[in-house]
Amino acid sequence: MTQQRHVPWPGNIGPQARNDKATAQNDPWVGERACSGTTRLLLEWASKSSLPAPSWQAIVAKTTQLDQRYQRWRWTAFGVTWLIYGSFYLTRKSFSVAKIAFPDDPDVTLSRADYGLVDSAYLTTYMAGQFVFGALGDRFGPRRILVLGITLSIAAAVAFGFYRSLLAMAGLAVAQGIAQSTGWSNTTKVMSSWFSLSERGRVIGWWCTHYAVGAAIALPFSGYLMTTFGTPRSPAEDGSEIIPYWPAGFWGPAAALSVVLAITYLLLRNRPEDVDLPPIE
Repeated sequence: MTQQRHVPWPGNIGPQARNDKATAQNDPWVGERACSGTTRLLLEWASKSSLPAPSWQAIVAKTTQLDQRYQRWRWTAFGVTWLIYGSFYLTRKSFSVAKIAFPDDPDVTLSRADYGLVDSAYLTTYMAGQFVFGALGDRFGPRRILVLGITLSIAAAVAFGFYRSLLAMAGLAVAQGIAQSTGWSNTTKVMSSWFSLSERGRVIGWWCTHYAVGAAIALPFSGYLMTTFGTPRSPAEDGSEIIPYWPAGFWGPAAALSVVLAITYLLLRNRPEDVDLPPIE
């Protein structure tokens, strides 16, 4: 009787290349991790193995399908989390732009020192919230926390446009700080679940462009809306030709973030296991 030649399972399939070979031979799906070269490696392995053609062809067909699903879902996670964090800057920067127009509104009596208090209320809450919402993301899942944070950010931005007092604005700044603090830890948790350690540096490098792009868009976007919905200044008044309508600097970003909320709810998944895919590592 001719002894069948043993061909080891390829050790470099997928981003995680350190799976036990014996385990991989018993379960071909252990170690498969959304790598574009997976199908090619499987073909090489199967062509040298003693498996009958129908068996390895079925393995290759299923792995190809798995690879395509993995790629689709992981880049969806990349795009949605990039959009979430970049869009958070729309409502984060609204007060910075709107306060420039406060002197033109006689109902707003805040001083420059008051502006600093509102900013401090936001930043202090934003800092403290980082310690809370990272842990909550571990317990309840980042998707839930992000949906909650985006919803609160929208509500705080909308309410900001209706209030003129220091107390109200400081309170809404606290609410906005809570909302914004849900973003970083939970978007990075999603990314770590979809991209392996061996590729994470390169991917995160591209992904971290979100805050620069978001900040670059947020300021002129709010300013444009305030000017567009402003009113002409009378010839007797000093200043620019348009009196900016500062509430638009809050409401426009809130409307844009509402679209991101819908996208997050519909498309974001915490990890591969949520869509019946194997974990990345």
